[in-house]
Amino acid sequence: INNVPVLDVRRKITHKVIGNRSFSTDPHLVSKLGKICIYKFHKNHIATVLKHIPGHGLSKLDTHKKLPIVNKDLKYLIKNDFQCFKNTNSLFAMTAHILYKKIDNKNCATHSSIIIKKIIRKKPETVPQFLRTAKDLTDADWQRLTEIVRTMKDKK
Repeated sequence: INNVPVLDVRRKITHKVIGNRSFSTDPHLVSKLGKICIYKFHKNHIATVLKHIPGHGLSKLDTHKKLPIVNKDLKYLIKNDFQCFKNTNSLFAMTAHILYKKIDNKNCATHSSIIIKKIIRKKPETVPQFLRTAKDLTDADWQRLTEIVRTMKDKK
């Protein structure tokens, strides 16, 4: 399993923690390159973890150190950031540790039932499993990951 692709749309204000891990400033190019990346990894029997759903490009802060707040509305975010994650074929996704204030002003995306249930999982077939960080995984999660990787190897 590899923690790629980073499908965050890079901007001038994007914190350097994302930096050149983002494919582009163009959401369409990020989406296209992300799908190619996923395809190539899967072709080589390597599972992928999308990052950082629903988007990290508007963050001016390092989310490992402080909680960033994004003040854009849902319509803007869907058009410019969230769309990069649509119709991807990755088995897993890591959520963005960002507070999208105009969507859920109390919880960061990782802990927001509004963002997870009403936006990300609106079409559950898109991304069937979500990861926060490796330390959050239960024994059952690790067993499931192991089975998925075995299944991928068996399909060789």
